[in-house]
Amino acid sequence: MPQIADIRLPVIQLVKVSVDYRGAKGNRPVLSEVSVGFPERTLTAVVGPSGAGKSTLLRCASGLERPSQGKVFRGSRELDAMDEQELTAFRSLFVPQQPELLPALTTYENVAQASCITGLKAQQTAIMETLRQVGLEDEAGQKPAELSAEQQKRVTIARSLVTDPEILFVDEPADSLDHAGGRRIMNLLRAMVEQGGRTVVMVTRDPAVAACADRVVFLVGGRVVGKIDWPTADEVAAELARQQP
Repeated sequence: MPQIADIRLPVIQLVKVSVDYRGAKGNRPVLSEVSVGFPERTLTAVVGPSGAGKSTLLRCASGLERPSQGKVFRGSRELDAMDEQELTAFRSLFVPQQPELLPALTTYENVAQASCITGLKAQQTAIMETLRQVGLEDEAGQKPAELSAEQQKRVTIARSLVTDPEILFVDEPADSLDHAGGRRIMNLLRAMVEQGGRTVVMVTRDPAVAACADRVVFLVGGRVVGKIDWPTADEVAAELARQQP
């Protein structure tokens, strides 16, 4: 069976990316010379234990954090070559672990406000179409407090989706959701890849969530230690157990 990388070009590529955080006792390495690409029109899960550097990798890939060393490319273009407006729009494609919705705004207004920040203001029809895609057209007038945790997650995804991007970066998509809610969110992300032709990069600690991906990249101690294409939950769990110190 061919590997994904053999047939699809990377939309995002990290080349020898290292990240050090400065503390009272000196620099603490979080990522160490990570080189990894995320192929187009695929769902990739970055998996590892707590403290492995997963979220830092995702933040570097999405332009929210600059590496201490190394380079990040979108296609053939380095992120450092983007101007501030381009970077702002690119960073908006990051879907945080916890919904960061404005409590005084409705679902519709939260999505519309996000598109204004990027400088790519969406039209009303585009906003409503995005809400339809994430299953929230009937909740357009509701405020965050009136929504379930799953619905709030969907609004957060819609905020990044409204400008019709080719890629999304999703931090712990099923976190704080029950099994059924997590499964519905993963079905939504899979539809973005299979029907929308998008690329999705996510991080997770959950083997069942990771098994929804086309590829799993294992990160331990800030280093890529393995990959599995078209994984099962059991394969992911076994590899995680094997990589534990």
